[in-house]
Amino acid sequence: MFKDLIKRLHEDIAFKLNCGFLVSDAVPSISCSRLVTIFWSATYWRNMIAGSMSGIAVFSLFDAGLVAGPSPGSIFSYLALTPRGNFLGIILGVLVAAVVSFIITSLILKFDKKGEDEEDLEGSIERSKSMKSEGKQVLGNVNHNDTDNISDKKINKISFVCDAGAGSSALGATTFRKRLKKADIALNIIE
Repeated sequence: MFKDLIKRLHEDIAFKLNCGFLVSDAVPSISCSRLVTIFWSATYWRNMIAGSMSGIAVFSLFDAGLVAGPSPGSIFSYLALTPRGNFLGIILGVLVAAVVSFIITSLILKFDKKGEDEEDLEGSIERSKSMKSEGKQVLGNVNHNDTDNISDKKINKISFVCDAGAGSSALGATTFRKRLKKADIALNIIE
C-alpha cells in the first residue's frame, strides 16, 4: 500500500502537490513508509492518541494555547510559544498527556500475553555473543594501524544498512553522498 503511494508521489506531480508536498520536496523513502506500517500495526499507537486527547482536553479546559506551531518534541519551544497567562494550562496539558500515555503503555505491556520468557532472553544473549565473536574473528586478521593496505585497494561502492527500518540508512547515505559530491569523489552509494 505504501509502496504504491510512494511510487505515485514520485510519478504524479499533481498528486504530490495535493498531498502537501512542494515540487522541490523530497518524497519519503520506502523505509520511512515501512516504519509507518510497523507503527500503525502495533498496538502502542493507542496510548499516544489517548495521551494527545487528554492533553488537548486540558488545554481546552484552561483555555490555553500557543501563538505558533512548536517544534515536535521540545518542551522549550512549547514554553517559548506560550502567551503570558497560559503557562499553567500548557504545562498541565503536557504533563497530563505524558502521564496518560505512560499509564496506557504500562497497562498494555503488563497485560500483553506475548511477554519474553527467560529462555528467549538467554537465547538472544547467546546468539548476540556468537555473532560478535564471529565478527571479531573476521576482523582479527586486519591490522587497523596499517593504512598502506587500505590505500592500495580501490573502493567501488559503500553500502548503508539499517535493520530497524526507520530510514537512518537513507539519511546516512544522503548525507554521505552530499559530502562526497562536495569533495568531487564519485562512488556508488547503496542504501
